[in-house]
Amino acid sequence: MRRAAAWTAGRMGKYGECHIDRLIAMMHQYPPVATEFIDAIGEIGPVHENVVPNIVDKLEKTIWGGYQGANHEQLTNYVSHCLAVLAKFGPKSERATDMLLRLLRPEESKRDTERTIKVLEVFEAIGPKIADKAVPVIESSCLNSSEPRVRETAERVIKKLKGESSTK
Repeated sequence: MRRAAAWTAGRMGKYGECHIDRLIAMMHQYPPVATEFIDAIGEIGPVHENVVPNIVDKLEKTIWGGYQGANHEQLTNYVSHCLAVLAKFGPKSERATDMLLRLLRPEESKRDTERTIKVLEVFEAIGPKIADKAVPVIESSCLNSSEPRVRETAERVIKKLKGESSTK
């Protein structure tokens, strides 16, 4: 029932704004295996200033808080859904920058290459206004990565954040 309700609210897009607070509450109430709430929030959009901070809060609890009963694959999938929503929100996700930069620390980025690439893609979607904060961290954390896809994505994102044209 909750999945159907979340799906329906998400299908309403921006017209589902009246349901966003309930979806956020349900996102926090259920373990991070229930992606339907974050997906519905992503479809409705960042309709008020508390949407992104709530996603950040849930991400922090999921990544660093741990959840009993959820395995690594389920948590990884949930984080992936959250990062996709933040990327979809583009510049409105600017308030997630500080937490996302923590995910680029060497110990974090080595742990999960796919997550690192998704974080870089969120920065790319946010755009140049975070360049002063993000570019130094991306340069120090990702340009020397042993993973070629991380290096390539980092180079592309740095160009975008600096306002340079990209060939891709």
